[in-house]
Amino acid sequence: MQSAALRVESFRGIELVEAELAPITIVVGRNGSGKSSLLEALAAAAAAGSGMRDWRGKDVIMDIVYAKLLGNTAALIHEGSAAATIELRAPGYAASLKLARPGEREIQQLACRIADGISPYSLAGCLREAVATNAYRRGEPLQELVKDFDAYSIAERIVGLLKGLCGGQPAGTALQEEAAVVLEALSRGLRVVVEAAVSEAVHLSATVAVGARRVSLEKTYYYTATHMQSIDYMLTIPRLLDAVREAVRLLSPEEARLLRPSDISHCVMKSLLKARNNIILHEEEPGDAAAEDDAGLLVFTLFRRTLSGVVAPLNRCGPAIMLHDAASRLRAYGASKTFMELAESIPGLDAADITAEFFEPVIASKHGGKMPLGMLGDGALHLLLQFTGLALARRRRTILAYEEPERGLHPDYMAILAAKIVETIQENPGSLIALSTHSAELARSIVNAARQSGAEDSLALVVMENGRAVRVLHGREAANQVTL
Repeated sequence: MQSAALRVESFRGIELVEAELAPITIVVGRNGSGKSSLLEALAAAAAAGSGMRDWRGKDVIMDIVYAKLLGNTAALIHEGSAAATIELRAPGYAASLKLARPGEREIQQLACRIADGISPYSLAGCLREAVATNAYRRGEPLQELVKDFDAYSIAERIVGLLKGLCGGQPAGTALQEEAAVVLEALSRGLRVVVEAAVSEAVHLSATVAVGARRVSLEKTYYYTATHMQSIDYMLTIPRLLDAVREAVRLLSPEEARLLRPSDISHCVMKSLLKARNNIILHEEEPGDAAAEDDAGLLVFTLFRRTLSGVVAPLNRCGPAIMLHDAASRLRAYGASKTFMELAESIPGLDAADITAEFFEPVIASKHGGKMPLGMLGDGALHLLLQFTGLALARRRRTILAYEEPERGLHPDYMAILAAKIVETIQENPGSLIALSTHSAELARSIVNAARQSGAEDSLALVVMENGRAVRVLHGREAANQVTL
């Protein structure tokens, strides 16, 4: 990848950045200047050609939301902006992304998907439970009461009416006189669920050109599971449940005696919530990392908080598990041997393979010994993790985004990493490595390695300040600025 033009506006901590990226791009700046946001935007744009998935089959945007934003999807858009845009132009690849609040069309689509996702069996089960509870409270024999009670028929009628909200035909001809009243009640209840779900949602629309092939992508990212409990609490407020109380009109006099108005409204709302959760929380399962990506472009990211973990305190277990998983996935790309060759450059490591024994990741030496990965130092673990990305980039056209790769590395390790970065680009010019750093030592090591290899032209330096790229330098000019 000789170069790549990146334009980012109102994404995360970025106001506006227009930069020509080189095969090795170093991003510098103070804390909060937008360095990480620039790498995330690059990764998102590069992943658009593969349905927003990285080399593991994970959604890049959701990775950012979970690892960096604690589930707050709304923070993807710069504060005070209505939408964010990302554009990437590279040889044989072009992507244009827009992130915005869901419009009326997206809200209606979600409402229809929720209505379509309600299971009459689940709704019928809730109604049966309500009848049994009412009978127990009244001290009446349950068997006599429910022998003629057809919960599934009621549930089917309700589901039919809900589907009617999206253009389908309401089920049950006997309900036509009161269908409008019930539909209005169900519509209000459905609207409550949908609006709560999209209150902090972000809608993505993207167009991608890969060679002669052009594709479009649309996807909505919702507030994640950790925030659903508070939304559910809001929806149990009685005044909101009143929105579907009119659904009791579906009942015959005998059915109405067994079910209270609040029972059917509660069950309908519960079914709406369940259908919503099935859509939002389990919308897409991770793809198969071994599958061939249509874009011919892979995305590999290492963000600092991904390494540290969001819930658990910083320890070696997280990076060790990530390393074992990454090393295992490299086999699908034929890059395992390349990775182990890179690992040989770490003094004293003597690594032959990374496997698992009794569910614990271990590193096997060439002499038959084995050691748990967690016993390696932080620096060695993080260097090996970065080597998995470099191994991938040597085998396939890849965009690597590394956030502060110097973390935990001794200056000697930084020199090793710098040399391998330059070697990777020389071995596969189709890849691009972008990294943010606070380390002058690492930046100088990369420049020195590039000069020694005659690869100064592969360098770019992006200086970030307050969400903007205040300087973008290339080649020898970038190298000279780094060495100052």
